[in-house]
This record gives sequence, C-alpha cells and structure tokens, in this order.
Amino acid sequence: MIAGLNTVNIEATATLDMDATLAQTMKETASHCYKGFKAFQPFTTWWFEQGIVLHTKFRDGNVPAGYEQLRVFKEALDCLPSNVEKVRIRSDTAAYQHDLLRYCEKGDNKRYGTE
Repeated sequence: MIAGLNTVNIEATATLDMDATLAQTMKETASHCYKGFKAFQPFTTWWFEQGIVLHTKFRDGNVPAGYEQLRVFKEALDCLPSNVEKVRIRSDTAAYQHDLLRYCEKGDNKRYGTE
C-alpha cells in the first residue's frame, strides 16, 4: 500500500518523526504509566512528506519512551518503498539512545547509509 502511495506523490526523501503517546485506558490488565494512570503507549513513526503513519508499535503504558527505538526505526525503514533514496529522523529526547545515534552516524543501513 505504501509503495503505491509513493507512485502518485513521489517523494525521494522520508522524514520519519518517531514518538510515543500515552493513551489512557480503563482496561483492567493495562499497566500504569509514569504519570500514574493506566495506559498504553503506542510508538508511532510518521512519514512527514506523505502525511501518513508509516509504522506503529503497540506497547504497554509502563514502557519507557526510548525503549527499543533502534529496532522500531529499522522496522520503519523496512516499510519504506524502494524509490525512497534519503531518510531523516526526528524525535524528542527519548531518542537520545546511544545505539540509535551510532546506527545513524555510522550509516549502518545498507540501503540508506549516511550523507
């Protein structure tokens, strides 16, 4: 579906905005978040240029916002269509994760590398 989208409004660059959001719930089995209420904390990757959610990971409310951001970023990269040539990442301070920053700095992704 996303590959088809990028044939109509072609974007060679994907700015990926990654963020976790607390979603309060009354579900009995939900965990309490850092703000003290029961919640889930989906981690969503938004593709700015196309204006769509590229990838989302459903998570419990007690998961730290920075948890496994590199893994989620790699999964999001795999969702991009083949005609995307350049990727940028935007996030808040939760993305200050050494493994994610090293991955981006070194250009460890075979498809995108670094600039």
